[in-house]
Amino acid sequence: MRQEVFEVSADTDFTGVMRACAEPRPGHPESWINEPILALYGELFARGHAHSVECRREGRLVGGLYGVSVGAAFFGES
Repeated sequence: MRQEVFEVSADTDFTGVMRACAEPRPGHPESWINEPILALYGELFARGHAHSVECRREGRLVGGLYGVSVGAAFFGES
């Protein structure tokens, strides 16, 4: 972050982060993040219980984290 290579934001593209985390990767052609999970987490986000951190480079989403908050604790999922 100090090198300012990435633009970092929070809660600006929750669905985009989740969909990117669901993309196939080497050794993991499928993901547990399916449409019902996306919908459920989307509802948690709408209610203020789920959050995302987005990392962009030149305006393009290149990484991120999403998870659920319970009280003062945050549980990162992916």
